[in-house]
Amino acid sequence: MDDMHPEHQRVFEHFADQEVAIVGSSLRDFDAAGDIDVLVKSSVDVPALAKKLGATYNGWDLANGDHVRRVNLTIPGVSKKVQLVQNRLVNEFAE
Repeated sequence: MDDMHPEHQRVFEHFADQEVAIVGSSLRDFDAAGDIDVLVKSSVDVPALAKKLGATYNGWDLANGDHVRRVNLTIPGVSKKVQLVQNRLVNEFAE
């Protein structure tokens, strides 16, 4: 964890009471990434979590066969938009 980007650490701290995983382009190249994708398991009640976070729940995205929920939010001390995502097929992060 010593080489974790400081803003990724802030994201994990923000979700301290949730099981989350950071996925996507910000892991490969933080500076070039447009946002930070934060994955939650399919068992999470995303509308309730969005409400708790004071964010807008955007519903299911069914385009191209994807089944993904998205919530966009900002986190103090994090320079990029954070996109909370949930794939209905992800029950465990190993999947």
